[in-house]
Amino acid sequence: MKKVEAIIPVFKLGDIKEELQNSGVEELLVTEMKELVFAALNREFYRGALAFLDYRVAIKIEMICPLASVAAVKAAVARVACDGRSHPAILIVSDIERVFDF
Repeated sequence: MKKVEAIIPVFKLGDIKEELQNSGVEELLVTEMKELVFAALNREFYRGALAFLDYRVAIKIEMICPLASVAAVKAAVARVACDGRSHPAILIVSDIERVFDF
C-alpha cells in the first residue's frame, strides 16, 4: 500500500476528482490549506473577492492506493494539475506498513 498526497490549486479539484474516479480511486481526504509565499505580495481572487495575500490557498488531497494503481494515480494528477499556467502541483508518494481501521 502507498499513501499518495497531492497539493493542487483550488480550481483544479473538480477535474482531478473526475480523473481519480476514472483511475479507480474510491475515497479521498481533501483539506484546504494556506501555502506561505515568500515573494512579493500575491494578488488573486479568493472566494469572489480580490485579496492581497502573502499566502496562496491550495488543496491537499490524500489517498491510500494499492501498489498496482499508484502509477495511474500519479499520471492522472500530473495530467490535470500540471498545465503550466498555475502554480505547480506537488506530489508525494510514501510507503504504508499497516492500516488500522477502527
